[in-house]
Amino acid sequence: MIDKIKVVVHVHTWASADSLSAPSSIVDYCRRNGIGAIAITDHNEIWGAEEVSELSNGNPLVIIGEEIASRDGEVIGLFLSRKIEKGLELEDTIAEIRKQGGIVYLPHPGETFRKTAIKKNRVLEVMPEVDILEVHNSRTVMQSDNRWAYNLAIKHNKGMLVGCDAHFVKDISRAVNYLQQFSDKDSFLKSVATSSVETAVLQSTGLGVQLFSKFVKIAKKRVKRLRREPNRQSLLEVSENQQRRIDS
Repeated sequence: MIDKIKVVVHVHTWASADSLSAPSSIVDYCRRNGIGAIAITDHNEIWGAEEVSELSNGNPLVIIGEEIASRDGEVIGLFLSRKIEKGLELEDTIAEIRKQGGIVYLPHPGETFRKTAIKKNRVLEVMPEVDILEVHNSRTVMQSDNRWAYNLAIKHNKGMLVGCDAHFVKDISRAVNYLQQFSDKDSFLKSVATSSVETAVLQSTGLGVQLFSKFVKIAKKRVKRLRREPNRQSLLEVSENQQRRIDS
């Protein structure tokens, strides 16, 4: 019998605008907590996942993914080799994932209070192209949304995983899957197909943490803008010097 390993999916690094998680901290956390594999899925970027993969050296095994903002909402590509641009139609985004031989994973599908979630009617339309549904998201406010995703996966015979949606290192273990060991995309899909979410760890992330993510996003955007602007202190010093000359 093949031993099962802890697998965590839907994790963000500081490559995401609303996360502060350093790749080195993620690797250290996984090693200390016995996590055998982790899927890094930053918003519209893969460089954070690549850094985690390089640092981990296979411990943990790192799945390079991306949470891509399509025009209809977010979709995750797993086992990617290059970044997919945001802003495409949902079907075109899925096609780009397929071009790379990636896995189509729908995070928080049809969630009621998440603006970035794909609406339920669109989820139903693209179900034939979906490999895995996220049937529990630790940041989902209404558990009825998680149940809807679970029932949908059962109805359409789709793979199921639970996602921690961790934007901070301490939240990584809020949703843990137990899968048979895998080494590539095909063995991963096989492990998902033969696993059961009934044995998964399911916890919720507090609203305070989610609000802090929004604060982080605003703060990082502000810092980024300031770096593009002229140095304000230098401008102030020039202004003061000019005023002294006028006064004299």
